[in-house]
Amino acid sequence: MTFIAACSDDEKDALYIDTNTYYDEAYRPSVHFTPKTYWTNDPNGMAYLDGEYHLFYQYNPMGSVWGNLSWGHAVTKDLMHWEHLPVALTKDANGEIFSVAL
Repeated sequence: MTFIAACSDDEKDALYIDTNTYYDEAYRPSVHFTPKTYWTNDPNGMAYLDGEYHLFYQYNPMGSVWGNLSWGHAVTKDLMHWEHLPVALTKDANGEIFSVAL
């Protein structure tokens, strides 16, 4: 699937081309955010900065079940097509990262 739309008056952002195939998966929601893989839970916060929405969410980067709680991070300009970024916060010697509002 290729999606082309005018998203901005700024010339460099005027054309958005999305070729991610996971948007075509049969059982993946097409409107609600989901990570590429593994377990997710609570959204922890959304922030808007420099034309992008940043979503942080409870995430297990190591499996499909609860555990190894971390904060996943993704950005979007249109709230429909997401760029998945590296995990924002991970567990450390003090414990796992639980939900907290930004």
